[in-house]
Parts: sequence; structure tokens; C-alpha cells
Amino acid sequence: MSDTPLIRTRILTLAQPADPAVATRLAESDGIGAVRLLPDRRHLEVSYDLRRVKLPDLTARLRAEGAPPSRNIVARLGRALAAFKDENRRDQADVVHQCCSLPPEHK
Repeated sequence: MSDTPLIRTRILTLAQPADPAVATRLAESDGIGAVRLLPDRRHLEVSYDLRRVKLPDLTARLRAEGAPPSRNIVARLGRALAAFKDENRRDQADVVHQCCSLPPEHK
């Protein structure tokens, strides 16, 4: 497993307008880079390291900060798809790709 960060940036929809201090506190969390509350205060742009933070952990942190993610069906499906893509990205980052014209290293 490599130590190279896998940075992902997502825009998360919140259930209600958030206090700007939430973005500041979230940015101080381990594995989270830039956090920006968009002008409508209902969308949060978050950059995070996939090797250190999972999307469900990030949404749990938001709930703990008093800024729960939106519960509407589109937002929930979007987060589920994003979590699936993040998991795939993490898994693929550690795969050593083998060209079909080269023999495997172990033979």
C-alpha cells in the first residue's frame, strides 16, 4: 500500500444552511484538506484523502458538527454512488497492473 494521498473533492448537500464555523472545524480534521461552504450555505465542497477518510466517516463528522447531510433521495443516492466510487479508487490504487505481453513476476 502506497502512502501517496488519493485526493477526492466532492460537493455535499446539507439538510439545512450551515454555520461557517462548521467548515473551519471540519478542515481541522485528520485527512481532510480544503473545506469551503458555498454561498447558499447548503452545499459544502470538501477535499479529502481517500486513504485516510471514507465518505460515511465524513458524513458522520458533519452530523456531529450539527450540519447533517441532506436526506432527500437524490442526495442519498449520490452519496452512495460516491462512496462506491471512492472504495473502487482505493482498491485500484494498490493494484500492480501487468501488461499482457510480459510474464508475471512470480513465474
